[in-house]
Amino acid sequence: MKPGRTLDTGCAPAPSPTDNDHERTDMSEEFFVRYTEVQYGSGRARAVSPRGDLGHWSAFVDTCEEGYDDALPDYFYELRIRDAIERALTDERLRQTEGYAAFRARVEAVDERFRRVASERLPVADPSGLGWWHLVVPGRGGEEFARSLREEFGVTVDVVP
Repeated sequence: MKPGRTLDTGCAPAPSPTDNDHERTDMSEEFFVRYTEVQYGSGRARAVSPRGDLGHWSAFVDTCEEGYDDALPDYFYELRIRDAIERALTDERLRQTEGYAAFRARVEAVDERFRRVASERLPVADPSGLGWWHLVVPGRGGEEFARSLREEFGVTVDVVP
């Protein structure tokens, strides 16, 4: 990962009492509450927020656009944030809340950026149960990332300095 970048994609930082997502965006309090319920219900142990999770996903995509320069296991670990977002997007109760459509649109915009940069498909024997984001990798990456992809999957990507 580039110096100065930090991602904790397992969990978003806890919002401060004055930093409520639903107070600063078009997300309703009901959306915010249900989003956190979905995340806690899936086993996330720290405070979560839709805005924080979307920010983490976007920052990860930024890193991929520059050429992913961490290790392959880190790459797969960092995809967990998109898994968390997907759990929320597929929750029926959350779909009925005010703010869902706007949140989904923001996620789709970041997803489009990721689709453009993640141009190499991974040969996965059984992709069932995996989100599309697990089946592709960026076409550019650091030396270690590129080497691991070549050795483990037979996928070649451009090496960035």
